[in-house]
Amino acid sequence: MNLKDLRILLKKLRGGVIVLFSLALLTSALFTRVAYARDSTEFEHPDYIEVELLATRYPLGPDRRPDTTKPKYESVVAKFKIHRTTAELIDCIYTGNENQFSADVNPHNGDDDWQFVIYAPANEPGGIANKMTYRCREIPTPGFTSQIKTDDNGVFHLTNTRKLGTINWTKLDAKTSEKIGGSEWLITGADGFSKKVVDNGENDEDPEIGSLKVSGFAWGVKKDTQNMWGTYALKETKAPKGYTIDENTYTFEFNENSDFDTPIFVGEIKDGRIPGELAWTKVAAENSELLGGSEWLLAGENGFLKTVVDNGENDEDPALGSLKVTGLEWGSYTLNETKAPEGYEINPETHTFDLTNTHLSAVLDPISNKKIPETPKPPKDTPKTPKTPKKTPKRKTVTKRIKKSALPQTGDNSYVPFVTGAGVIVLLAGLGLQQARKNS
Repeated sequence: MNLKDLRILLKKLRGGVIVLFSLALLTSALFTRVAYARDSTEFEHPDYIEVELLATRYPLGPDRRPDTTKPKYESVVAKFKIHRTTAELIDCIYTGNENQFSADVNPHNGDDDWQFVIYAPANEPGGIANKMTYRCREIPTPGFTSQIKTDDNGVFHLTNTRKLGTINWTKLDAKTSEKIGGSEWLITGADGFSKKVVDNGENDEDPEIGSLKVSGFAWGVKKDTQNMWGTYALKETKAPKGYTIDENTYTFEFNENSDFDTPIFVGEIKDGRIPGELAWTKVAAENSELLGGSEWLLAGENGFLKTVVDNGENDEDPALGSLKVTGLEWGSYTLNETKAPEGYEINPETHTFDLTNTHLSAVLDPISNKKIPETPKPPKDTPKTPKTPKKTPKRKTVTKRIKKSALPQTGDNSYVPFVTGAGVIVLLAGLGLQQARKNS
């Protein structure tokens, strides 16, 4: 609307009032007007707004004149729908006098610069000299907030601001449902939009660990691409330490009818725990060589018990003397040897360790065993116990008479052997008798 059009409208008014409006993001030099703005010129605004015209006046008396003894009151007297190039009256309380309320729009309005004029009577229709003063307010446009101010010239300034969306979600331990920190995320949308979110870091507006909040999500048609914005996807890119990443993609959407006062809760997103593992070796105490054949008992919290046999039950290390157990829940454990390798003593020590999200793998120091001492063997040449000798039989003494003529004579050597032999016989007989007495 140019100045010439405005003069024509003033001539047509005939005692009424003109309420000047303009909705603009950009500045115009046509005349003083309101500013109609959005949060960004990147997105198209709906092609109309609705406004209400409110009038303040005295109640009418029986004579239809203002009753000045009563206080003035205000009420909505008319409603208008303002399009980019046209305007229409959609409601009026003064039936039969609707023609006194009208609006004109500048035909040269741009996408971000709307100007319009509302015409209204100076006095209340149906009354006599009941002067009315006016103000205007915008009927809220879905998805926008509205502010109206009046300048010193009585021109109303309307400002519309696009509401932006907010989301929040939590990251939980799948086992305990407790909140856990340290996750990272990526939010993507139309036209290559992406935003990185780090728990208690980049773009996270919630100070609590495990609770995340992000705002500023636009919606509507983007002017340069004509693509519709408002649908977004959330995906975890880094899990908290010790947890498996959630592979799901979570979508959320904003449009003009969204409840922008309440964040969209994407959900309780849970991550599972990465199981822990234990490794150890069994060695000989004398030379630290690996020993196979040991058996063990692994005990944990809540009554957990597991038998481990080297290269057998629950051992996942194929090397003899090296043992490994996986799939262990986080917590405190004890390990005890229940059977030693053949020829070795059991190690009586109890070995303890803990598994946590920051310590998923426990490696124990080598566990040594001593050899079983050997039992001494008896010597090969053992002296035999002497046998008890048999009793020697008593000997009979035999006396032999010798004839005198048989006795040797002096100097006769032929009888020497005989005498000697007889002496020996007598001596032996004496010795035998003595031995027999001892035995008896």
